[in-house]
Amino acid sequence: MGRISDAKEVAEHWFCYQKIAKELKSWKIRFIFHDVEKLLLILLVGDDLATKIHRVVSSHHGVEEIKDVLGAIIDWECARYSKPSKQLNARQTLDRYYSQLSNGEDFLKVLDELGI
Repeated sequence: MGRISDAKEVAEHWFCYQKIAKELKSWKIRFIFHDVEKLLLILLVGDDLATKIHRVVSSHHGVEEIKDVLGAIIDWECARYSKPSKQLNARQTLDRYYSQLSNGEDFLKVLDELGI
């Protein structure tokens, strides 16, 4: 895909992220900036490099620990609506791909609070 169509996918994901956050009654002002740098990076350097940079600098991504628990959960929850290749809900995503997180208990608490 080209940079414009890649950027369009990120924009669609952004709108979905906002919608899911509102539906879960957990929207925060900081969510306005969700993935905005990725959108700009895609236009500048292309999707592959933009994704790598985004995963390093974003607090809702991580391997051993994810700092933005709520942001990650909303990201995972909306991915099943905005990304055809990612059809798991947030709890299933945590179980399948992130069971090694050092702060996994924090995720379970927020998932329970959100009813996911």
